[in-house]
Amino acid sequence: MRTVTGSIIPMPWPLCGAAEFAGTYLCRVIVLSVMRNILSAVLCVIAVCALAQQNTPMPRAQARAVDARLPMTQQSPAQNVSLRHVEIPADMTGDELAIPVAGIEKTSLVDTWGQSRVGHLHSAIDIMAARGTPVVSAAGGTVLKLFTSRAGGLTVYVADPAKTWVYYYAHLDSYAPGLQPGLHVAQGDVLGFVGTTGNASPDAPHLHFEIERLPPSGEWWRGEPVNPYPILMARGRTFDSR
Repeated sequence: MRTVTGSIIPMPWPLCGAAEFAGTYLCRVIVLSVMRNILSAVLCVIAVCALAQQNTPMPRAQARAVDARLPMTQQSPAQNVSLRHVEIPADMTGDELAIPVAGIEKTSLVDTWGQSRVGHLHSAIDIMAARGTPVVSAAGGTVLKLFTSRAGGLTVYVADPAKTWVYYYAHLDSYAPGLQPGLHVAQGDVLGFVGTTGNASPDAPHLHFEIERLPPSGEWWRGEPVNPYPILMARGRTFDSR
């Protein structure tokens, strides 16, 4: 740029346009860089939140999917259930238990206790058998409840005479004629028949069998489960249907 005393000769217009363009381009580069950094930070925060949510443990109240076994008008009480592999509990008195599917030998039993299921751990054993095979009462006692649930399908709860233990039978195809709450049953009496009701696979009929220790208040839906497998292996005997 040339100067003359007392005045400044303006820059030719092509140079002015180039300077203005360079300034605008630089501003755009800076803005885009800032926006890119902000977007990267937001994506990092979203990823961290998603990972934290994925690693959050499931509440214990959901572990056994008890809600599916309660009437729709009831709320399942929160439970602190521990799935423990146990031998025969010290307070389980009495003699042999019937293997609760007619004709099944001990050698056919499989320990499925504690296996992972959708949304919970398996607090029972599954006894595979042909559809329609009689399901027999593992012990004498009183029928507490007949209940149809989303998970268990047709189910039966039978308590022992002392109301200490409850035996839970699920996925029944149908009930035995005349079965009703309050009915006294003997060991080996037919309760129903093996099926696939509830969430059981249609091509894998079986009995879902639980043994639970009743709370002092006696609620049939709040029992503490114990593993039936070692109990049946030690005390179980095969029954034919009556």
